Amino acid sequence: MYRIKSTPIYKRHLKGCTAPEACPCPWWVDTKVDGKRVRKSLGTSNEAEAARRAVTICEPAGESEDASDKSGHTLKWTVGKFLERTDVTDGGIRSNTRTTDALVKHFGADTLVRSIDGPGIEGFIASRKEYAQSTRTLEIGHLRTFFNYLHSLGYIEVNPMSKMRFKRGQRKLKTPLTIDQQEALIAACDKFGRWIESLNQADPEIRRAQEVLRDYAIKRARALVLTILATGFREGDVGMLRASMIDSRGYIIVNQGKTEEAVRLRIHPEAIKALNALPKQFEDYFFWNGRCGHRTLTNMIWEVVKGVGKIAGIDTHPHQLRHTFACRLLENGAELRTVQLLMGHASIQTTERNYGKFVLSHQTLLDSATGGLTLKPRAKPGRNSGIHAVTGTD
Repeated sequence: MYRIKSTPIYKRHLKGCTAPEACPCPWWVDTKVDGKRVRKSLGTSNEAEAARRAVTICEPAGESEDASDKSGHTLKWTVGKFLERTDVTDGGIRSNTRTTDALVKHFGADTLVRSIDGPGIEGFIASRKEYAQSTRTLEIGHLRTFFNYLHSLGYIEVNPMSKMRFKRGQRKLKTPLTIDQQEALIAACDKFGRWIESLNQADPEIRRAQEVLRDYAIKRARALVLTILATGFREGDVGMLRASMIDSRGYIIVNQGKTEEAVRLRIHPEAIKALNALPKQFEDYFFWNGRCGHRTLTNMIWEVVKGVGKIAGIDTHPHQLRHTFACRLLENGAELRTVQLLMGHASIQTTERNYGKFVLSHQTLLDSATGGLTLKPRAKPGRNSGIHAVTGTD
């Protein structure tokens, strides 16, 4: 471990970490608050975010609170405090930010939080009907957390979410690609840059530039598809992959952005080959160019996979490739606990709920139970059934 000067945070490296200066291991804080020692994980591998969280922890109670009546604070101000103080992962912050930004846009930045009531929240949720049920369910969870936070600190006297109940929508079935679809998707990567040829530029230099662009588009598509199929990483984690994160034996350690769960696994040689064939964008990043934001990067990955799927005649997306990775492991006999670790799920219940039906031993039992069924009609007895005719001559 090593400590950063002037701040009470330090790296606590996980077992097997091979990159001490740039690794996915979490930052920790070790300090005293009100005379008591506080030593805990900050839940992030990002130094800047760790320093921000450490300042929040070290800040004495009430030091930065406005002396005025808390109930007079605006929605925008309380959202800022909520995002600063909530001890969540980097992925959780991004997810909460999308919900709170929509909330501020709906009610107005200068709206007093004490004026927001139940019907107002129901109106906001109703305005989000264009989004998938899973997204709306996630946003309701964010709203509960936000208003519970405001109520606990006295910013509101009544929690408008406390008595609200919402019907949970039907969970969408996680469907993996079939083996044929998977092979077709990989083969379609070589056709991904065909649209560039249709530009038909007469200038030789422009044509050479088009050829370079087409070659890169093909290599990037192939690297993305193979890497997600071989690792099950989320779009954000794939987008931030670096050559220095992969050792000579093909192992990689990634602190997954959504759950901050550290995962160490060996990448399939075909995926490594595709990654190494890809020109580096920025420093040693495979896909990030050093300029675009997180959402732009994940949108690019989404569009590439969707585009390759369209060429292959498959309606797919990056997360379906992640589902395919998990299902292939289970179909090959892997344990649920193993899949949980590789997928970076915080709870094994999540893994079981989404992928339990693909466990090989479970499927074997089901096949055994249904395989003994007889659906053929029984042969009807003949007219002279039971009577043995004797033929012959006298």
